[in-house]
Amino acid sequence: MKVELKTPDAAIGERAVRIDVIDARPLVQLAALMDAPMEPPRAGDAILPGRHWLYFTAAVPRSGLKEDGIAKKTAAVPDVEGGRRMWAGGRTEFLRPLTVGSSVRRDTEVIATSKKSGKSGDLVFVTVRNQISDEKGVAITEEQDFLYRDPANIKGSLLIQRPAPQDAQWTAHFTPDLVMLFRYSAITFNSHRMHFDREYARQMDGYTGAVVHGPLLATMLMDQCAREQGRAVRRLAYRGVSPLFDGSPAVLCGRMDGPHRARAWAATADGRLALEAEIDFVEGASA
Repeated sequence: MKVELKTPDAAIGERAVRIDVIDARPLVQLAALMDAPMEPPRAGDAILPGRHWLYFTAAVPRSGLKEDGIAKKTAAVPDVEGGRRMWAGGRTEFLRPLTVGSSVRRDTEVIATSKKSGKSGDLVFVTVRNQISDEKGVAITEEQDFLYRDPANIKGSLLIQRPAPQDAQWTAHFTPDLVMLFRYSAITFNSHRMHFDREYARQMDGYTGAVVHGPLLATMLMDQCAREQGRAVRRLAYRGVSPLFDGSPAVLCGRMDGPHRARAWAATADGRLALEAEIDFVEGASA
């Protein structure tokens, strides 16, 4: 039975504030997850782009979770009754690095909602704006797009596929597994079951396996592009196209699309596009 999803227009303008400290532990854990062990960073060391997603996690009690592991309601993240929430994409400006040991604040506001209908059913989009600051002022600004989908339409959405570009200048192959996905879920305190419970993802969501996290893929793409070019990332714009699943070989790809901009994407080994991104580098700065 399909559900009619309603646009949460009343949530526009809703705000929330979260406070955190840039602790070294999740940075070391993420490096281990990526099979790139690192020494614990010292106070004052700059963190790499994408690591801000390891912080500001909501400690929601078990009683506040739905069956799929997502919070029933989180401040400034609307709930759409009957819809499965997932990250659809975002745009992030890294004005300057956050540093280990610093106290940080994230101000969030719901800025837009919309509803679209297509071959895969009704889709509701919600955009939130985050502003992340430390004692020196604003360091990161970003917009995040959340997608809400009727679970009954997920199988149909998997049939809509786009081929990945074939003009990569650099590639890196990897195969996500349940340990990798469980670790990222644990580091980010993300209890959404589709990311680590394969049977739940198959039986309840209609996927073919556990789903790789969008922020993890975006972080891996930024890291790869920074290594290839030896330059620091200034801006990221990314959009999820179709899911990657545990146990399925995948590839991270990229190519320069101007003097300071790379086009990057993640795809399956057989050429299905999963995530596409545009990455701008800091002019003249090394990674």
